[in-house]
Amino acid sequence: MPGRLLIASYSYPPVADVGSLRTIKLSKYLVRLGWAVHIVSVRNPDVWRMLGPAEMPPGVAVTRTLDPIRLDRLGAAIRRVIVSRGHAGLRDRAGLGRRGVVVPEFQAGWLLTAAGAMTRVARRWRATHLMGTGPPFSSLIAAAIAQRRTRLPFLADLQDSWTIHPDTRYPTRAHRALDGDLERLVWERATEVTVMTDTVAKRYAAKYPAWASKIQILPNGFDPEDLPTAAVERTGPFRVVYTGSFYPHSPPSTLLASVERLVKAGEASPSSLQVEFLGRPEDPIRQEIEGRGLGGIVHQRGFRPLREAVASAARADLLYLLIPAHFGEALADKMFTYLATGNPILAETPEGETRAFLREWSDRVSVVVPGDVDGMVTALRDALRAGRRPLAPSPKLCAFRDAFNRETQARRLSDVLEAMA
Repeated sequence: MPGRLLIASYSYPPVADVGSLRTIKLSKYLVRLGWAVHIVSVRNPDVWRMLGPAEMPPGVAVTRTLDPIRLDRLGAAIRRVIVSRGHAGLRDRAGLGRRGVVVPEFQAGWLLTAAGAMTRVARRWRATHLMGTGPPFSSLIAAAIAQRRTRLPFLADLQDSWTIHPDTRYPTRAHRALDGDLERLVWERATEVTVMTDTVAKRYAAKYPAWASKIQILPNGFDPEDLPTAAVERTGPFRVVYTGSFYPHSPPSTLLASVERLVKAGEASPSSLQVEFLGRPEDPIRQEIEGRGLGGIVHQRGFRPLREAVASAARADLLYLLIPAHFGEALADKMFTYLATGNPILAETPEGETRAFLREWSDRVSVVVPGDVDGMVTALRDALRAGRRPLAPSPKLCAFRDAFNRETQARRLSDVLEAMA
């Protein structure tokens, strides 16, 4: 039967990033399933978090604690001093793309208050289960420490792989060893470990064969309550939409080069094509847009609240999905919302989880190899010539909506938690 779940989650409103979204939606539907849910989160999030309006699930209690050190400011300073001066070797040595001079990450200072808060709340609130979700992985470490003190069942929710992530770099062997010890602590204390994809599950099963039986796959999903309820009207130019931020090492250059080529060939213009990026605006992308002369077609709209971004995706004629070439293990959160709209998808993605998932669940997807400008030009040209196509719910779309809505995801999590008890 449902119990009392205490979750350590650094990302939670007013933080409005993808990690926060997973915690919000799981909490929302777990409460509806009869669980009592309490979140321990940070009061003063790091400088890189996107802050903004976000859903606050009713019935969820929240305890916030300070990060008393704010090591992220050190990371920001290193970026200004090293990255801005173009020292690529030093940047890689500092591990700023994924890990860095602080392990497990620059949010580690929060552990000084989070682990104690998790323990105190667990005892005072009479929690029956513990959960940590991240990155930041400090959330999982805080929950693991609380488990060691309380002996409660503990679920570790890995929204990304940790030491085995494709972007993980360490400045020294000592950093690698310490981060490995922290990850092993979480795996040792966890009753179950949830991961996003089959690839990550297999890689961790190979790394920790003694704990392979702990692994459960719990992918992301979409919330039907975020989708527009009224019929979507499409007017004006053909609209290509991307929701979310871009990785610094993977800007949308292939798409921009393709649009530029179509414009020069007279096959696209501001009156026939508009491209919108909804997410954190980035100066290098703005400069590339201006440098290619695409200011009248391509627009960075900035961060938008979730339902506004989903509504924009639902009105799109084509949804752009970009997965970095070395991210074969990833299933991007936005992909689930894209698929739920039923709109055509233009996916720039390598072989791996995303491509296989799209083939299985969509009849309206064009796949382009990362960096393949010719392939992107062909896909865009075909989409423009086909024009707007009415949405006709297919058996695949209906099956996808049943299998990957957030309530179904929460039911799966509830089953895992109850089995742990």
